[in-house]
Amino acid sequence: MTNFSRLPETLYRVKKQVIDEILGLEKKPLLYVQTTPAELSTVHSRAPVEVIGLTDPGTKIIVNGKNLPVSPQGFFAEIFYVSLTDDMIVIEADNASGKKRIIRRFEVIY
Repeated sequence: MTNFSRLPETLYRVKKQVIDEILGLEKKPLLYVQTTPAELSTVHSRAPVEVIGLTDPGTKIIVNGKNLPVSPQGFFAEIFYVSLTDDMIVIEADNASGKKRIIRRFEVIY
């Protein structure tokens, strides 16, 4: 907790993102995503980022263009890598009830 931003525009952007995701939990399909390290963390280029999520069973999950298997209970997990030119992880959920997209950004250093 020693590396954080005090820039108002960054704080407002993150605050809006948190509010949007909380409100979005009520909309179908269910999509909850956690990354390790956490979003906005400073990571080295080609550092692994673990993506763990929960969705409605039967939902198609695509992360950075890769189709991930979803367990019968709705869980999914995979390791991805960020770089200087690709500093985000995009998670997309699609099923008969709708589509949802979540983006996690990282500060990538060389």
